[in-house]
Amino acid sequence: MIGQSYKDHVDKLSDIELFRMSRRINREDFGSHYKYVMARLSERTDEDLESIPYYDDYSIKKLEAENLSVDEKEAPIRKAIIKQTIIQKKEFAEKPVMEKVDTDFFTNEVFPRKAVEGKTISDFLYNFTMGLVLFWGFLVNWLMVKYIPTSQVESIDFSVFVFGYFGSCFLGVFIFNKSKNPFISFIGYNFVCVPFGFVINLVVSRYNPELVLDAVRITGIVTLIMMIWGSLYPDFFRKISDALTISLGVVIVVELFEIFVMGIHHGVIDWIVVIIFCGYIGYDWARANRIPKTYDNAVDCAAAIYMDIINLFLRILRILGRKR
Repeated sequence: MIGQSYKDHVDKLSDIELFRMSRRINREDFGSHYKYVMARLSERTDEDLESIPYYDDYSIKKLEAENLSVDEKEAPIRKAIIKQTIIQKKEFAEKPVMEKVDTDFFTNEVFPRKAVEGKTISDFLYNFTMGLVLFWGFLVNWLMVKYIPTSQVESIDFSVFVFGYFGSCFLGVFIFNKSKNPFISFIGYNFVCVPFGFVINLVVSRYNPELVLDAVRITGIVTLIMMIWGSLYPDFFRKISDALTISLGVVIVVELFEIFVMGIHHGVIDWIVVIIFCGYIGYDWARANRIPKTYDNAVDCAAAIYMDIINLFLRILRILGRKR
């Protein structure tokens, strides 16, 4: 869904500004933003569009190098792009883009954001804020493991534990997805960190502390590598996003079937999940650096990446535990 501030911004655009925005926006990546811009563009007549003096900056610079005059270069560039936009406008009117419904509860409301909500910050401060938020989540988990006895966690009724775990996680995700205030989003983030901390407490208690540290170290190295790759090759991770989603869904179904129906668990599934979440870390990091850089977006993106990293850590720990 798009915010009212974005709609107000688009509604105030002149013909040429709206036209240029329609050329920059991408149907696949922007979803509902594309739909709203094209809906406003469709209100313009073909004659309105044909009267727009559009210039392609790259082509103009290239033609200026050949010492062509403005009149010589304006007509072919404007004519071709205007014609393409009129065709695009008609296609939209005949088969409009479906606005994405809020069914992807966890991250899809964070990463497609394009409207600027709040103060924009520098790249360094944006990434530094994400780092601090991630560090806080890991610190909370470490404190829970260190100071909460595992016996107390195990004494909680199973149904209460499961209900509390999923209830807290869904509430936290709902809060940081919907909030535009970084402080409120941070509260939602903590509603996710705490239940994850209880699960981590139960899991790491089964392993030698040295093994846990090895898993932490490996997870940190892998995470750093995937973040670097996500920054260097964002298009690659965008292309494999559908494959990651499908693969994760299939793995979850297969794993649940094995555990609850067949009573077994194949170790290869852990390796597959590790590969999937490596891809998600790179993908989510790349997407995090494409949206407007605000404090709230930094908190929300860190929350999504935190869940990727924790899932990666738990699987790496299980793999190391089997090997020793």
